[in-house]
Amino acid sequence: MVILPVPPGLTPSPVPIPSPQIPELRKKSRREYLAKREREKLEELEAEIADEEELFGEETLTGAERRRLHYKRRLRDLARQYKRAGELEKLEKSRRYRIPEETRGKVGGGTPKADPVPRSVLQGAPKAPPGARIPALCL
Repeated sequence: MVILPVPPGLTPSPVPIPSPQIPELRKKSRREYLAKREREKLEELEAEIADEEELFGEETLTGAERRRLHYKRRLRDLARQYKRAGELEKLEKSRRYRIPEETRGKVGGGTPKADPVPRSVLQGAPKAPPGARIPALCL
């Protein structure tokens, strides 16, 4: 069990966090942070574009300013496409056929494996002439 140090001014947590949970909590926190940051950056970019379009319009921009505005629009469009592609991929994954996982012979799963035919049964069986069709054994 790991007890984390408490920064000055904060009260200590009454429940210590067990160490196996810390890496999972970090991963979860990182995923949440990245999703939040992505939303904020996209909103910020859209606000910048709207401000520039409202304040300046297309006529009064210099070549560098037009290129910068075009770059921001392109970046916004690519971000939207990326987001839509991720949503489509999730939808597609839910519709895809998945091959069932092999469970035979595993503990607690599937049907048990068939026992092979014992050699004693096969040794007493008559041999077929070469080229003859062999009927399937029904046990």
